[in-house]
Amino acid sequence: MLPASILPAAVSEIVGAAGAVAFSGSRSPATAATAEQLAAVLDIIRPGIPVLVGCARGVDAAVRSARADAFIFRVQEISGSATIARPYHFAKRSQWMIRTLAELPAPLLVAFPTGPCPAGLVPSSNARRCFAGHGSGTWATAAFAAGLNIHVLICSQNIRDLNAWSAVPLSNDWLLIPSSRSAD
Repeated sequence: MLPASILPAAVSEIVGAAGAVAFSGSRSPATAATAEQLAAVLDIIRPGIPVLVGCARGVDAAVRSARADAFIFRVQEISGSATIARPYHFAKRSQWMIRTLAELPAPLLVAFPTGPCPAGLVPSSNARRCFAGHGSGTWATAAFAAGLNIHVLICSQNIRDLNAWSAVPLSNDWLLIPSSRSAD
């Protein structure tokens, strides 16, 4: 178990208050620090809190490994094939996960993108606007979650201008895109 102290206090507080937590992130996480931060977040999720995650390698695989009770959103359930998955299947899978998360109390998405937010991508409740070929599934998932009024925590060393997202910096590596939901 890693000390939660590697996380900013605000991140620990937000994760600790969540009623359900979904994860999105790169298939190739950037640094060991990302893995440590992910592990610390997983360690502070309260017992019994639903954890939602995709079926990819990288961040998804780390979450599945740490949380045997995680609800896994599988591309195969979207594509109908165990062997064929197109990029749009991954987008549909992420949309399904976020729509499910939105139905749960006090939802939180924790995202670990590798690169900066693509130009022109902003939060929207319209999945087609978010998943429009901007080049980053993690950022598209975060934009869709924020558009559905879900708290989004972003951990990245590539945080740049996100004024259009109403982002609140929590540290050099963490941002919060707050929802306007009242406490569920």
